[in-house]
Amino acid sequence: MRASRRGGGEWPSSVLLRIAGEAASAFAVRRIGTNQWIGTSPFRPAHKRRNWCVGVALAPEPETICDLREEDIDYQAMRASGPGGQHVNKTDSAVRATHRPTGLVATAQEQRSQHANRKLARLKLAIMLEERRGQAKDDQRRSEWQVHQELERGNAIRVYAGERFQLRSA
Repeated sequence: MRASRRGGGEWPSSVLLRIAGEAASAFAVRRIGTNQWIGTSPFRPAHKRRNWCVGVALAPEPETICDLREEDIDYQAMRASGPGGQHVNKTDSAVRATHRPTGLVATAQEQRSQHANRKLARLKLAIMLEERRGQAKDDQRRSEWQVHQELERGNAIRVYAGERFQLRSA
């Protein structure tokens, strides 16, 4: 939650709520979009504004952290290619590692031993997974900002009034 400080008081500018229960998803879906409240703010009683708009969006469930477990990786031995002298194309020392949950594939043929290439391919997969996590976080931040930018004042899907937030026709 972020807090704003204007005019001497503090109030949240963003709130993340978890709604639980049998009808929680239906309750949340009906409130997605711009919601309007007509009334005097208890946080800013001297403010002249009477119409307040709030943007509501569903947040994704927290992603399960995808650890790089050995049982999730398929290794395949193959012949190395490229320059390398007599060793190349005679032994299956190169390794292709496939991470089954994500479908990411990394190959290693830099070392002469299959065991060393296997470790290197696993390391490359770990790097790829970290890059993917970072990209997903950046995409989520951009998406949240876009939702914030799409707040449409005057186009409310639900309108509430008064201190008890009674629903009015939208």
